[in-house]
Amino acid sequence: MYAVHSLVAILGIFIGFLILTWYVKLKPRVYKTVSAGDSNKNFRSTIELHKNIYQYNLVSKKVRVNPEKYDVYVVIGDSMRDSRINDRNFILVERLYGNAKYNIKKGNVLLMEIDKSKDSRTASDSVEFKLRKHISYIDSTNDFDTWIDELATEDRDIFVQKEHIRQKYDECVTKYRQNNSDTENYVFTFSSTVDEDKKAVKYSFHPIKFLNGVVDYVVRNEEIPD
Repeated sequence: MYAVHSLVAILGIFIGFLILTWYVKLKPRVYKTVSAGDSNKNFRSTIELHKNIYQYNLVSKKVRVNPEKYDVYVVIGDSMRDSRINDRNFILVERLYGNAKYNIKKGNVLLMEIDKSKDSRTASDSVEFKLRKHISYIDSTNDFDTWIDELATEDRDIFVQKEHIRQKYDECVTKYRQNNSDTENYVFTFSSTVDEDKKAVKYSFHPIKFLNGVVDYVVRNEEIPD
C-alpha cells in the first residue's frame, strides 16, 4: 500500500510539472517597448509575446550572448529600418554611464529617453524611449557653421537640410539653457531617424543626459521560437 501511495505521489508531481511547463509555455512574456516612429495613442510601454528571447541561442563571433546582461526591448515602428531594425524586432541594449556616453561611434543606434517637457506634443504618455541613429556630438564651444559644413560634405541630406538643422539646434540650446540655472556647456548628440510617412530623414539634437544606451544586438521576432 505504501508503494502505491508513493507511486501516486510521484505521478502527481510529474503531472503537476507537465501542467506547469505547459502553462509557462502558453503564458505570454511581457517586454518593454521602444518607439521607432511617430508615436500614437495606441502605443503601450509594454507588449506581451509568446516568445522567450532568454532561451534563444544568440551567438555573435562564435561567442554565446546572454540577453540577461542587457536591457531587452521590442521595437514598435520602422523608422530605423535603414539600420536593419524593423517593427517587432528585439533589441539588446547596453546601458551607458559616465564617459561611455561620449565615445559612441557614428552609425550606432541610440536608446534615448524621451524628455516629456520637450516632447509634450507626443500623443501617448506611455512612450518612454525612442531610437536614433548617432551621427556626431556638438557642444556650446563648437562653431556651428564649421561643424555642420564638415558633416554636409559627407552627407547630402545634411547639406540639403542645413538651415533646418541650424534652427533645431538653436531651439534646443535655448530650451536647455533657459530651463537650467547652471552654466554648464551642454553636449548634445546629433542623430537621425526616418519619417515613416514621408520617407525622409529627420535630424534632432538631444542632451547627453537623455542618452540611455546603445543597441548591441538585433534579433528578428521570427527567429525566436514560440
